[in-house]
Amino acid sequence: MSEAFSALSNVAQKYSDLKSLWFVDENYDVSDHPILITSTESITNRIEIADYLKQYNIVNLSDYDCTQYHDESFDIVYLRVPKAKALLNHWIREAMRILKSKGRLICVGFNDEGIKNTFKKIEKAFGELVEQELLGKGLRIAEFSLINPQIDQIEDRDYTVVKSIENELSLNLSSKAGIYGADKIDQGSLFLCETVCQHYDHQTFEKVLDMGCGNGLISLLLAKTFVSSEFIATDNNITATTLCEFNFTQNNVNGVVILDDCARTIESQKFNLIVSNPPFHQGFETSENLTIRFLAATERLLAKKGEAWFVMNRFLKIESLAKKTSLQMDLMNENSQFKVLRFRK
Repeated sequence: MSEAFSALSNVAQKYSDLKSLWFVDENYDVSDHPILITSTESITNRIEIADYLKQYNIVNLSDYDCTQYHDESFDIVYLRVPKAKALLNHWIREAMRILKSKGRLICVGFNDEGIKNTFKKIEKAFGELVEQELLGKGLRIAEFSLINPQIDQIEDRDYTVVKSIENELSLNLSSKAGIYGADKIDQGSLFLCETVCQHYDHQTFEKVLDMGCGNGLISLLLAKTFVSSEFIATDNNITATTLCEFNFTQNNVNGVVILDDCARTIESQKFNLIVSNPPFHQGFETSENLTIRFLAATERLLAKKGEAWFVMNRFLKIESLAKKTSLQMDLMNENSQFKVLRFRK
């Protein structure tokens, strides 16, 4: 992961005196103390990345909302190819708008991420491929000059459009590109909620913590059973928390939504019920570190007789990581795709 940003950083050194913007997503793992790319401004939808980058440049924390940037206002744009194609196209199209004539786009990615095809599309859209280099291990970097803009070469995949998700659960659920389960009901989250509700048929909870809430689906489903509970939903992605707040309002859920990195700012509360469908990818890679952080937050926030319920893909091995905590783990349910785990102190 760090090789891509090292490559961008090396190129950035020769353009350090120019006005630049850096698109940053989850591929930039701040827990790894990543290399900083010299830039005037950066834009990200992740709170922990924004907090990290504020030490070095101006940061726009948003769902990659570039409306504050005037046309032809930057000399350089840097990007490491993201996983979501809709987001990639959004970035490229915005780069074409905000770059000056003959402005440069510096793009990096790996062969198995489809980087060669991405370069071909950008070259057609920009008009000139200045330089391309294979850096080893399938990593490629390219520099493009905006000399003959052809915006129609980059399909608009409606990244900014919020859509209503059809369902048979009587939910008014909205989502969008860039959010896990953007166009359907996530079956893992549904499996988790069904298992939790079967186990707690008549029990009530004053507060329920939903870690990594995404668009709020888990809280929305559980609120149908735990009607008197207050739901505290957290996510590090401002796109997710904005959608979750909207969905809470649309479904009359009693709760608050917090933009937070693994519930880091929640300090004075303990919860008898914590639920999560934790992410296990950081960009293109599976991240053990993410699982460790979710377990650490659970260990910190779980009440003495409380329980935390996670749903995960069956292939993920969490047992050895759980043993390094004070948590006891039980397998409560599984099917061909998912397993539901319960953690107690």
